[in-house]
This record gives sequence, C-alpha cells and structure tokens, in this order.
Amino acid sequence: MEDAVIAISDDLTGSLGLSILIRNEGLPVRALTAFNPAVAPHVESGVLVINTESRACSKEEAVRRTREVLEYYGTDVALAKRFDTTLRGHLAAELDTLLDARPGAVAVVVPAYPSGKRTCVGGYQFLDGTPLERTEVAKDPGWPISHSYVPEYFRRTYEVSHVPIQRVSAGGDELLIALTDAAEKTRIVVVDAFTDNDINTIATAAARLPKTVIPVSPGVFVSAYLRNRFRKSSDVFVLAVVGSVTDQTRDQIKQLEFRYRVAYLELPLDVIFAGKARNYTRERVSAGEFNDCDVLVLRPEARREDGRREEIMNGLADAGSELCSSKKEQLAGLILSGGETATEIMAGLEATLIRPEIEFGSLIMGGVIENGPFSGLKVVTKGGLVGDQNVLVGTLVWFLKE
Repeated sequence: MEDAVIAISDDLTGSLGLSILIRNEGLPVRALTAFNPAVAPHVESGVLVINTESRACSKEEAVRRTREVLEYYGTDVALAKRFDTTLRGHLAAELDTLLDARPGAVAVVVPAYPSGKRTCVGGYQFLDGTPLERTEVAKDPGWPISHSYVPEYFRRTYEVSHVPIQRVSAGGDELLIALTDAAEKTRIVVVDAFTDNDINTIATAAARLPKTVIPVSPGVFVSAYLRNRFRKSSDVFVLAVVGSVTDQTRDQIKQLEFRYRVAYLELPLDVIFAGKARNYTRERVSAGEFNDCDVLVLRPEARREDGRREEIMNGLADAGSELCSSKKEQLAGLILSGGETATEIMAGLEATLIRPEIEFGSLIMGGVIENGPFSGLKVVTKGGLVGDQNVLVGTLVWFLKE
C-alpha cells in the first residue's frame, strides 16, 4: 500500500479543511469524521484524513487515540499530521507518537498558512504580522498561548532543528541540503515560510529527501507535499498558448512552475515572418524536447514589431495547430490567453462549438470542444489582463484530474 496515506487531525473542521486542500491537489481523498475501529474503512490507496477529536481531551487520551489509529492501520501506510494554525492542542505528544511508530522517519513541520495570514519567520509563528502571544489567541481559556516560538512546542522527546527563511528563499539544491543536514541531526525539522510559493518550494525539496518524511502543518504544506510525493507521473500535458505576455499573465505562468513541470516553446519572430512556424515547431517536437512536462507554454518572442500583429497571431496559430496534431494523444487540454489567440487557435483546430463547464473567474471559462477533429478536448479561455496569480494553477487541477 505504498500509495496509501493516513493524515491525522485533532478536530473535525481541520480534518475537512485538509481534505479539501488535498482534493484540490488532484489526489483521491476521504475524510473520516470520527475513528471507530469497528467500522473504520481500510485504505489501499489515496489519502484518508482521520479526525481523532483529541484537542479537548487530556494529553494521555490524545496519545491513546493517536496510537489506536496507528495500530489499526499498521506500518504499510504513509503518515501525515495536521495541527491548528495557532498552535493549540497536544502538538508534541501526538507527533512523538507518530515518530515512535516510524523509527526511521523525520517530521518536517511547516506551520505557516499564508492565506489565513499565518506565517512563520525565525521559527516564530505570526498572525497577521503579530506574534501569537500578542493576539487574542493568547487569552484562549483552553489553550492560552504564552509564546510563539514553534520549535519549543515540539521539543519534548525529540530534538528539533530549524531551517530559516533565507534557506527557503534560496530554494532548489540549497534548500534540499539544508533539509538533509537538519534531518540527519534531529527527527523534527521546523521550516520557515512566508508565502504559498515558499511552501511549494519546501514541499518539492522535502519530497526529494532520502528519508521517510511525515509532513506536519495546518494543511497547506501537507497537501503540497502529498502532491509532490504521491501524484503519479503522467504522459499527458496541457498546452498554454499565450499571444501577448502581460506582466499579469507572466506571473500566472510563474506560479505553475512552483507546482508543475513547465516547458517553453518561444517562437522567434523571424521564423514567424518567414512562414516557417509550423516547420520550426515540428522539428522541436521531433527532437523530443517536450516529452517531460505537465505544461508547455507556446508564445512568440518578446520583441516589439509594430504593424505585424496579424502575422504573429497566424504564426502562433500554425505552431499551436502543429503541436495539437503531433501530440494529440498526450494533449490533456488547452489554455488560450487573449481573445485573438483563442480565435486563431480555435479556427486552426476547426473547432466552432464549445460546451461551457466551469468558471475559474471573471472572463475565465473552461469548456469542452464539441466538433471538429479535437472534439472532447478541454479548453480554458482567459483574457490577458484577468485573473489572480493562482488562476492557472486551478485550471491544471481541472485538466489533469482523472
């Protein structure tokens, strides 16, 4: 059951919130509202989020409930842990129980939840820029918060190390080295994060660690890590055709790079003006340059040529049609950015009828082509100046879901 994961949470709202995040990553997931060994489902694959409802009980009872879940599911499943964004609950005791059950594992703890204004810098947890002990949660009658230094919450049985935001910002191999070094010294590694991009960067690096990883977070890092670790590789890809790259569209594409394998085919304007866009594209495809990507971005060279917009659009349409035809079996869908781009590509594919299915935002529609040689192909059309920076990430989940 190497693809089976149980994610343990100490309350129901957190469990359901985590399950939505995991679903949005395109992974199969179910949520168990209360654990009862007499009726608990087995899990052969996918993610089962389990609510132990242990936050309000004693530490001893929280450990017992966690241990009961672990004993029921055995050692063949991977583990994840969800905790409260304001550090309430039996954090250390429950995590120690998970680590006891997996002697060779390391817990990577990323406490940030940026969309909820929870960030972690210097090992300290902030709520909307304020340390937790200076917010209303400090007065919580059940879990008064006296400090916001995250490593102290987990330092009980096992030593805790900390990876600072500087190493996260460096990303790539430097971050992987920092995580590897920390995992060699301790079994719990707390990692700073300020943005969702930070979390995606950490998840990508953590998935490359040679040790078994237990991802621990309020939700975002757990779901991002599971995406990196357990999403099956696929031979399909999405073609994004971008007629004019505005700063807004460029930022939207950049967000894809944090989560998916993105390749680029940039058409030289000289090639377009010579009428050779289709041949140029065919040669690049034949060379196997785009065989290992989730998203292929097709765009013209970023060079201003006044009065030749129509030629550029025609060349882009030729290249797009060639890509669609030559890689039809691997094509999961199209993203068409800009009205002119959408019109030219649709004409090149002989598609005149689209069935709308989903709206990702104002002027961002997902539908299915219903006629022509590409009938059944999913397509998203968007204006060049619309959508937030994560809008294309949302479309990828729709394109690539089974």
